Amino acid sequence: ADAPVRVLPAGRTDAGVHAREQVVHFDTRSSRSSVAWREGTNSRLPRDVSVRWAQEVPPDFHARRSALTRSYRYRILVCPSRPALEAGRVFWSRHPLDVEVMREALAGLDGEHDFSAFRSSGCQSHSSRRRLDRLALTVAGPEIILEVTGNAFLYHMVRNLAGSLLEIGRGRQSRDWLRVLLAGRDRSRAGPTLPASGLY
Repeated sequence: ADAPVRVLPAGRTDAGVHAREQVVHFDTRSSRSSVAWREGTNSRLPRDVSVRWAQEVPPDFHARRSALTRSYRYRILVCPSRPALEAGRVFWSRHPLDVEVMREALAGLDGEHDFSAFRSSGCQSHSSRRRLDRLALTVAGPEIILEVTGNAFLYHMVRNLAGSLLEIGRGRQSRDWLRVLLAGRDRSRAGPTLPASGLY
């Protein structure tokens, strides 16, 4: 860019989380083609980070404030043997999970709610109210994938939600437990925070 730039992302991720389709923006007076920006940036990035596309945006565009929704996926591998090629990229469940009960448990979490029960203590957000537009549980071979789309997320919110959902899938909690937790707004009563490795 011929000068230092300040890069602003659409959101932050924890160490170990796999950020896909992360949008960033920066202001510059330099003029380059989209291909030149992409290739030039990639030549200076570490091997596990890659720019897939670049384009000029209007002056009022802001990667974080202009985002209408954000989406996360949490991957759970259900298999008797620990993963090898997928190690560090999924959460491993040695025992079977009840997918249908887990799907039923997600009902009623869409819409705007106070998600204090799924907010970790380090969260710096002023409000714990968030709007979830979509929650889905899909099965792809031995994998169960939790997909969540919303306007914004609290610190560890998806990992905490996945941890509570896992307790239901294991049969340790009832199918209405997520709604009970949501109403109670008490993080200490919810399930564990699942590792960052399964989150995308």
